[in-house]
Amino acid sequence: MFVVLALVWFLMRFSFFFFIGFWQLHIFVSLCIYWIPVGLQFSTFLLLIHYLGSIYHKDSWEIHSRKIAWIWFCCANLVVYGSIAAILYVAYGSIRLQLLGEPPIPYWVDQSRAFFSAIVFLVLIFLLLLYGLRVQKLLGDGKIPHLHISWLRFTLSLSLIVVIFLTRAIYGFVLFFKLDWALTFVPGNWVLDLAVCSILFFWEVVPTSLVLLLFWKIQSVFFIFIADYPD
Repeated sequence: MFVVLALVWFLMRFSFFFFIGFWQLHIFVSLCIYWIPVGLQFSTFLLLIHYLGSIYHKDSWEIHSRKIAWIWFCCANLVVYGSIAAILYVAYGSIRLQLLGEPPIPYWVDQSRAFFSAIVFLVLIFLLLLYGLRVQKLLGDGKIPHLHISWLRFTLSLSLIVVIFLTRAIYGFVLFFKLDWALTFVPGNWVLDLAVCSILFFWEVVPTSLVLLLFWKIQSVFFIFIADYPD
């Protein structure tokens, strides 16, 4: 499931970079391939947190923790994707109004989108630290040798992911107060477009790549909810 989400996310993000740079898409399609990958990234890292939780709660995992985690995972995703659907609906309506010469949707709507994005990544940071630090301690104590991951490698990867997500959360809060600082593509300005693509690459491609490299030798992490906890 991890691999499936990561693959879908990659295809949508690649489509976004490719079509924004070389092709003119319908407005709604452009909005979809920008916003939906945000939800996919959230789901992907929730799966990582699920896996870290299965390591920390190994003794009680199959009894009741697994079911609770599954319910929590579904509820969290319903909230996030429901919010993204609302964002797409409002954003598309706002653009259509502007094209028709009507007054744009109120300022607070765009502020809400920025605030939502910031909160999503703050939640990920909190959960990653909650279980990441616990697993880090188990690694340091030598209690989970089957992971075949060094304490230093795990610590560096976790720290970098948290820093990346923190910068994205801060950006969301900055936009909440200063919307004209939003990252936007400007036709003909390849320098600005390259800068925007580089920032998105840092925010999205780097964290996912770190997880794939960190757990590459552990097959079960890529099939969470299907594979059992590794012995």
